[in-house]
Amino acid sequence: MDWDPDTQAMLKVAAGDKQAFAWLFDRHHASVARFAFRFVGDAARAEELTQDIFVKLYRHARSYKPTAKFKTFLFRVATNHCLNEMRRGEYRVARLTAEAP
Repeated sequence: MDWDPDTQAMLKVAAGDKQAFAWLFDRHHASVARFAFRFVGDAARAEELTQDIFVKLYRHARSYKPTAKFKTFLFRVATNHCLNEMRRGEYRVARLTAEAP
């Protein structure tokens, strides 16, 4: 089967290739961090979520099945992780409102 480079790299990660994981991380880190930032509105917290997402991706690499594009899979993992964190309330962003003079 002719898979895209991301899918090929993830299959290598599943086989234990750490360089393939580093390549995926470098390739997608910034976009996942921007995505997480939209959930939490705080760069430091978005970076924590991004790290968690990639750790989860690495730990569960052996269960990866290339039924969809890798990027679709990655952002599904990211969405689920961010939503779970939001439900826990650990990453709630306080919204400041301007008081009327």
